[in-house]
Amino acid sequence: TVAPTQVPTQMPTQVATVGAAGTSARGGGEESTIQLSAKNVQFDKNSIAVQKGSRVVIEFTNNDSMPHNFAAYISEAATEKIFVGEIITGPKTVRYEFKAPSESGTYFFQCDVHPNMTGQLVVK
Repeated sequence: TVAPTQVPTQMPTQVATVGAAGTSARGGGEESTIQLSAKNVQFDKNSIAVQKGSRVVIEFTNNDSMPHNFAAYISEAATEKIFVGEIITGPKTVRYEFKAPSESGTYFFQCDVHPNMTGQLVVK
């Protein structure tokens, strides 16, 4: 069981919910594509929803001139990683790909450089 995480109230309220956006040409799995950006040391979404076991593609745009990344963890403790993306200095866009957890639940994401930049990765 994964404990829910607390998300600060000053974060943006936009939520990305993506289901099976298509089928991969490489073997036919579900794919979730999310566009996420960082600006003024915050993400533009505080929650991302994906299908369990799907291939997740994060098209991450760093609009700041400082380094950021997207990193997903089992919990807010950020000790058990699901995925840790390359740190990029903006303005720049990068594509991250990883497999969503196979169990439904609410997980945690952050910028590893600025751990106050956080959100929830909801796996359905």
